[in-house]
Formats: sequence, structure tokens, C-alpha cells
Amino acid sequence: MKHQSISRWLSQLGLPQYCTALEQEYDGVEDLLHLSEYDLLELGVHNHLHRLHLLTSLRLLRERERRRESRQKDRDR
Repeated sequence: MKHQSISRWLSQLGLPQYCTALEQEYDGVEDLLHLSEYDLLELGVHNHLHRLHLLTSLRLLRERERRRESRQKDRDR
């Protein structure tokens, strides 16, 4: 996955209030793909709906990355 700005991603999701917390710990959205609900709680995302929105977006990004890697492997064969 190409480096994606956390602040841009959060702004697109309508959750820019978490920029500082996430950018203090991570360099880009690709570094967040492994986060769990517990991780988000620890990072200060206390609103359940916000965690759900973030986790859903991260799941979609993981799936997109998995499909991209699969297509790349198919091309390399």
C-alpha cells in the first residue's frame, strides 16, 4: 500500500479530532491496518460509533490491499 496520510484519511471519514493521537504513534494509514477496537480505545477513541467507523474503513483498506497484492502475484506468474 502506498503511504496515505492519517490526517487526510481521518478528514475524509469526518473524524479529524483523532489526528493528533494517531499521528503521534503511526506514520501512515498502512501502519493502522492491524489496529483492533481495544487499540483504538487505548489511543483515545472512546466513542463506539467512531471506533466502528474507523474499524470498518480499515477493514475495507485491508481488503483492497489484499486484492491488489493478489493481482500483482497473478501478473508476476
